[in-house]
Formats: sequence, structure tokens, C-alpha cells
Amino acid sequence: MLYLGNNLRHHSSTATTIETPAPLLESESFKVRCASHQLQKKILRFENTVIIALRLKNWAHYVLVDTYST
Repeated sequence: MLYLGNNLRHHSSTATTIETPAPLLESESFKVRCASHQLQKKILRFENTVIIALRLKNWAHYVLVDTYST
């Protein structure tokens, strides 16, 4: 499973939502890869996420996209 979202925990002490479900999915026998950890501008994080998704398109059977909206 490819989990796309803001994986920024190692840049600050604030946990992001990607950090709770990823380990739980792994405990259910899913192989999970997370993206993106880029801290710079949002456009660079989006670019990094797209690149990772394209690189892992043949590896992942499922893609989970973590979105924020109001």
C-alpha cells in the first residue's frame, strides 16, 4: 500500500495523520510505503509525492491519499 500524505514528523514534534494508520496497516500484514516527507514549499512536496507514486506504481496494489479539506 502506498500512503500519500504529509509525513513530516521528523521535521517537528507535531504528529501528522499519516503516522497513526500506517503502523496499524503494517500490523495487519500490509506492506506500507509513505510519502512525502519534503518540508519545503507545497509545490515541491506535491512534486515529490507524484514522483514517488510514479516510481511505485507497479509495486502498490492500493493507494491511500490523505487529504485535508474544510
